[in-house]
Amino acid sequence: MKTLVVFFALLVGTFALYENQIKQHIENIRDEMPYGFPEINVGPLAPAVISEKTFQLEHHSIGIEGEIYDGIILGLNGFEVSDIKNSFILSKFKAIFEWQENIKIVLNNYILSAFAGDSYYKLGEGPFNLVLYGLKMNVSAKYSLLTGNMKIRDLNVQVSLKDCTCYISGLFGHGTVNQNLNQYLGKLILYGINENQETISKILREFLTPIINNYFNNNGGIFGNGETIPKWDPTNQPTEQPRSDRPTQTPDPTPEPEPDSES
Repeated sequence: MKTLVVFFALLVGTFALYENQIKQHIENIRDEMPYGFPEINVGPLAPAVISEKTFQLEHHSIGIEGEIYDGIILGLNGFEVSDIKNSFILSKFKAIFEWQENIKIVLNNYILSAFAGDSYYKLGEGPFNLVLYGLKMNVSAKYSLLTGNMKIRDLNVQVSLKDCTCYISGLFGHGTVNQNLNQYLGKLILYGINENQETISKILREFLTPIINNYFNNNGGIFGNGETIPKWDPTNQPTEQPRSDRPTQTPDPTPEPEPDSES
């Protein structure tokens, strides 16, 4: 989620510019993603590194929990932006983001368990590979600049995919159940995203809007370092090209699975 917050916070900072300036500024942000944004204590986003994390979902003492290790997200900077419209009078912004490159999520290892009360059952362990094909986001927002600080009043993000493939090794073993699961899981994710636009948009709006507004109100610690983040001045941002002297990561991801020909 941190990656998503950073992307939209940087995007929103362009709304006070003219449309041609917005396009250039977004492209500059895209080109800087492999190097990160040290001014807000954010490392490289292309690829973005997934550190070790744990999670748990529970309902009435029944649920699942797990851990993920050593992951990367590839292709976040492989997008083009088009159809930009920005109205200072109406304080509205619209744009379309289309990923020309596939987005790949690669985990070296995961552990997933189910539990009921004090009883635990291991569901699987192994590598995980998810590929999103043809990601597209229609972004629209209403904003305010009356106080001199950027503030989002409404945010709508419509997300769609052309295809999705998924490979989870070791979930429910390595036999027929696992093979059938991998065959249908990609289709399930594709359906879940494309057929639940309003729900996804509501989740993103409710999650992102307060965090982005806090970012522009200069609240420190949003990105986890507890330090004060400088106020964002969208009219005074550097337009330099990425500095080639800065190192970036060159991951060696798991081979990309082929999309289902029947999709």
